[in-house]
Order: sequence, then C-alpha cells, then structure tokens
Amino acid sequence: MDRTRDTVPVRDSELQLDLILTGSLWPRFAEDGQAVEFYNTGNFHVIHYVHLQVRDDSGRELPANFEG
Repeated sequence: MDRTRDTVPVRDSELQLDLILTGSLWPRFAEDGQAVEFYNTGNFHVIHYVHLQVRDDSGRELPANFEG
C-alpha cells in the first residue's frame, strides 16, 4: 500500500461501497443484512456470501452489512 501521500484518518463515520453487478446472476439479501445469495436464471442458488467482516487499520471490528 502506498502511504507516501498525505492522508487524513476518518473516525466514527460510515463508509458505503456501491457495486454494479453484471451477468446472469441475481442477488437475494438476508433480512439481517449478514448474507447475500446469488441465483441463476433457473432459480438455483450458486453463490453464498456470509460472515461479512470489516476491520479498521488497528484491527477493531466495525459494523457491516449487505444491502440491496
């Protein structure tokens, strides 16, 4: 990681990542925001993401969830 640029640490603020998905799979998000499953056009579950973890640079776990 390049740390030669001046950076300002951000504390106690929210980070949101917006992703654009392409292809033939469609997501289904768990109600609690802790998992997302992807289904193909035949409605078969093909990918399952779970146990999302986010940590800051000191190793502290931060709240995180999937939304869609």
